[in-house]
Amino acid sequence: TAPWSLLGVPPFCVGYALVMHVYRWPARDLKRLEAVSRSPMLSHFSDTLRGSSTILTYSHEQRFIHHNLKLCATYAQTHYTYWA
Repeated sequence: TAPWSLLGVPPFCVGYALVMHVYRWPARDLKRLEAVSRSPMLSHFSDTLRGSSTILTYSHEQRFIHHNLKLCATYAQTHYTYWA
């Protein structure tokens, strides 16, 4: 039974190579988009932590929360697109 089961290996390898040829370029671009969208989110978050006393002093919490949520939503879209 082993020789008969080996007949399916070459078509599987060809199919795998075709799928990887089609999938590789979009996956690389999506990963790049994910990294580009993550950078502003992390930068804004670290800036918010560093300036938290100033933000609280001038009562701009809602503005920073809204902007952070918008950046998180952008990152989530690219992240979910990459893993979908």
